[in-house]
Amino acid sequence: MKKIGYIVSEFPVLTETFITTEIRAMEKIGHNVQIIGFKKHKGKMQPSDDDLLEQSVFLDEIRLTDMIPIVFRLRFSSIAGLIFICKQKNLSKLSLLYSSLKLAFLASKYQCDHLHSHFALSNTAAAIVAGKILNIPVSFVGHGFDIYVNPSDLREKLRFSSFAIAVCRDMADHFRNTSPSSRVNVVHCGVDTSRFKYMKEYRYKNNKILFIGRLCEKKGLHELIMAIQKIPTPQRPYLDIVGDGGMRDQLHLLIDKFNLNSYIKLLGSKSSNWLIDNANSYRALVVPFKKAQNGDRDTGPVVVKEAMAMGIPVITTNFMGCKEIITEDCGIRVSPNNIHELSRAIKTMMNLSEEKISLIRLKARKRIVENFSDSKQAEMLSNLIELS
Repeated sequence: MKKIGYIVSEFPVLTETFITTEIRAMEKIGHNVQIIGFKKHKGKMQPSDDDLLEQSVFLDEIRLTDMIPIVFRLRFSSIAGLIFICKQKNLSKLSLLYSSLKLAFLASKYQCDHLHSHFALSNTAAAIVAGKILNIPVSFVGHGFDIYVNPSDLREKLRFSSFAIAVCRDMADHFRNTSPSSRVNVVHCGVDTSRFKYMKEYRYKNNKILFIGRLCEKKGLHELIMAIQKIPTPQRPYLDIVGDGGMRDQLHLLIDKFNLNSYIKLLGSKSSNWLIDNANSYRALVVPFKKAQNGDRDTGPVVVKEAMAMGIPVITTNFMGCKEIITEDCGIRVSPNNIHELSRAIKTMMNLSEEKISLIRLKARKRIVENFSDSKQAEMLSNLIELS
């Protein structure tokens, strides 16, 4: 099987568990993987990522003299890389060439047969050029910000890569509209169903719901707090918000404004094990995703799949990948930005019978295992890479 060079801007990032999950799944099915990062992430990381960090190499550790052999390997196929560089409008051409040579050196040193990049940013641009230098195929995965807020020369990345991966059907349509002749495939961010195990004994003891995610506009937290405020006090659930981000102070002010301090708690960021350890405390996960004013959006939220895999009922919106993840029989979807619908959905979930909750939980787990497991998605990606 091909050895894959995983190309990332920073590694490992606390909130990007979908990348490490995919890497581990690809290794399980037989691929040798080399992680190549532009730089080491200095913030929080998942404790379980220590081993992957040890096997990672970074561009900022490469010296200019290291790249001399790569310069002599430039060949006719490299012309396509130079054409790609010349077409870039949003990157420094000289800086891109420099990064590409570094990346080509590392990919050659570790004998990579395929370069696979997450996020359509400068790391993907460098991977495309490095792939042309080494005459090996290159693929990339789009996510959210990189596609809808800062789509830097997206059309050229689609045209010059071997194939592109969209994490939901809406993104795939966007790719095909941007570059109709490009090869586009849908591969969802998978969930390790052996780690996020189904809770056979689901015995929540209180009237609590949960939100997990970065505290930013696209998560719909303003709408969630307003929806909680609209529920009469005798029926009002308690909400725990797990995560951190730029909206933290704004959310505190909103909670104070509506006197919800006794109902809503901001718990800060947690490791991915936190959900596994605390899932039994919550009636449902509520994540009302929406489109932010700058166009940013969640495209295939992993937290929804993780919760469903464990049998936690989910309330979310009819938006992007959530339309594909949750069906009517395994969760509740509402319109984005609709506080009244969201409030009604929360009340509905809180009033469901134990029998109905049990049925939702079983169907949610079944849907994830059959459609969104890390092993299933890895097999799809592996087939694409092997055929490229």
